[in-house]
Amino acid sequence: MNLRDFIESQVAKNPRKTFLDFEDLSLTCEQFDQKVNQAANAFIEWGVRKGDRVGLFLPNRPEFLYGWMGLMKIGAVMVPVHTEFKEKEAGYILNHCEAVGVLTDGEHLEIVKAVKRKSPTLKWIAAVHCGDEPGVFSVDRL
Repeated sequence: MNLRDFIESQVAKNPRKTFLDFEDLSLTCEQFDQKVNQAANAFIEWGVRKGDRVGLFLPNRPEFLYGWMGLMKIGAVMVPVHTEFKEKEAGYILNHCEAVGVLTDGEHLEIVKAVKRKSPTLKWIAAVHCGDEPGVFSVDRL
């Protein structure tokens, strides 16, 4: 059983059982799967295809899980970027793996924008809790 099968089996067996508790947020298996599906659909809308690599430049937060599982559902590859990395290190990781996009947050957005300006493969940036940023997909609007 792979991770996708595990999540979907938990949803089928225990749709109302708590799957994730984080700070003030509590999600059931069904609600978590809905968030993952929203992320998967957003990635498809942003042009991500099976085998594509997408950077996740996020601290430990629910959106990291939604992104990771969403990418997994569509057959794309999650590339974690350590949140302590600066432009040089993040750029190396994202360019070396030929990432097509990055999911990040406000704290790391400027680093990702700088990397994107120099990257031959990065096509888009999506950000959590960043408001309206030109050229950045707002995850909060999903």
